[in-house]
Amino acid sequence: MKPLQWRGLDFFNPDIAHPNVLIIGCGHIGSYLAFGVARMGVKSITVVDQDMVEPHNLPNQFFGETLVKDLSDEPTLFKVVALQQTIKWMMPSVEIQVIPTRIEAADIKFDNYGCIMVAVDDMNVRKWIWSQLELATKPKLLIDARTGGQFANIFGIVLVNDVSRSIYKENLYDNSEVPELPCTGTSIIDVSFAVVADCLQKYRQYVKRRSIVGIHTFHDGITGTTSLMRIREFHSDTKRTIDTPGLESGDRVASPVEATDG
Repeated sequence: MKPLQWRGLDFFNPDIAHPNVLIIGCGHIGSYLAFGVARMGVKSITVVDQDMVEPHNLPNQFFGETLVKDLSDEPTLFKVVALQQTIKWMMPSVEIQVIPTRIEAADIKFDNYGCIMVAVDDMNVRKWIWSQLELATKPKLLIDARTGGQFANIFGIVLVNDVSRSIYKENLYDNSEVPELPCTGTSIIDVSFAVVADCLQKYRQYVKRRSIVGIHTFHDGITGTTSLMRIREFHSDTKRTIDTPGLESGDRVASPVEATDG
């Protein structure tokens, strides 16, 4: 029998050395990131989240509903556990470790991961994560997805590159700058899929070529378009940053989006 991923080997070979993945947040972005990375053939995945599964999570998050069919008003199953059981049922060979706590309280050694994917709903948590990663001296990939309603900002940051770092730091603002959305307007599954696809493509670019194009992309779910807000190509082997034709903007996208989960 051919390898499971044989039809995509020209794009991503899971048998070649690739970064272990840490996913922070297990909502409508993080849960599908874990599924997507596992489907790509990545064998070592860690997911951190302190929340439990509630009925309103089911329409837009990746959990087997048979695991949570008896959900009550007092949930008892952690999201990361439901995710782990769902993925292990589908892909038994995947080693998915789950940590049911806040990232600040988790005993995480960030140096053990070559890729950190952030899908949280709090800018202060992003700032804390950045404080742990800011001193990185080895190439690491940080992917940060921020969604709200039908819009999303996605950042792909190579931590040893000064241009990437400065752009990301410009976009670490306070929770007070994040507009509030109504409970029924925070997330929808098609936007989740589009955002997760962008994140996975950034990961695949980095793994295959040790480079990444598109430091900051903006997704508009109303028009179905994705804009490249900062287009740079970083090569980690030579630490070169190559300008790529396209939109260059130092301004933050004016949109009601900076949180994810829900």
